[in-house]
Amino acid sequence: MSMFALTNARGETVDINNDKLLSYTPTGLGVQFTNTYSQYETYFKATKSTVTQGQFQINILFGDVESQAYQTFSDFAQFLAYQPLTLTYTTDSGTWYRDGRLNSLTKTEIGGSTVFATDRINESFTIEFINNWYNNKTAEYKSYDPDPNLGQYAKIYSYTYQPYYVYQESSRPSNEKVMSLNNKSQYFGLQSGSPSIITVKGPCSVNPTWTVVQKGNVVATDGFVLTLTDNQKLVVSSYPEDQYARLYNPDGSYVDVSQLQDYTKTNFVQIPEGESTVLFYLDADSDVNITFKEERLLV
Repeated sequence: MSMFALTNARGETVDINNDKLLSYTPTGLGVQFTNTYSQYETYFKATKSTVTQGQFQINILFGDVESQAYQTFSDFAQFLAYQPLTLTYTTDSGTWYRDGRLNSLTKTEIGGSTVFATDRINESFTIEFINNWYNNKTAEYKSYDPDPNLGQYAKIYSYTYQPYYVYQESSRPSNEKVMSLNNKSQYFGLQSGSPSIITVKGPCSVNPTWTVVQKGNVVATDGFVLTLTDNQKLVVSSYPEDQYARLYNPDGSYVDVSQLQDYTKTNFVQIPEGESTVLFYLDADSDVNITFKEERLLV
């Protein structure tokens, strides 16, 4: 895959750096802050800092030959109709994703571009970002048979780019499940945690609850007044653009259960930067996994 690719809401992906869609001069991949200060004599104390919404702009030559320019432009326009769009940015430092919506796509005639004359349609394409650069990280709880020769037993946690192991004392209650996470997001002090999707798979005969702990402090909690059969799952998303709590049935249908959330808790948890522990209180046979966004303002 080239440096830039776009994916639309239907899951279709277009490489925007090939013979038919030849892109050049990208801008808007960085970050800009708006900072407010209070002044004392010759000193300035920062009082507020916000990040400016980013815009990605790139020029595109449509069609590998003149006779295909208009059709290639039309195909691209139809692709853009299904929003939001996800930009994939790949360099030697890795692959990152960022979501956005179309701001503009110019349209001129062949040879009529203000950039330079060409035998193809030569246009400027701009999208407005609606979130940060991100990679989705997943940790999954899976039981592991106890070793009778050890005073403790292991639980395996599958963490994206490789699995790692966490050891618990064997005296831990069977309905308490533990995940250790390491969130390497970088927010420049503007945000305290990353949005997550938590999935609890039944059976669960108790009200499922979970707590996020960091450095001995409880930083987030959530829970629901409901139970799950062995073929149901509870999915809770704290993604700002798509926040929900749903109970899914085996056929893929679901019902909204946000009204059953325990409002004594913080609800819709975010995963803090750095190392943290998530404690789940479920049935011994319940499974759970977490997906959270490892985010950066600059990549």
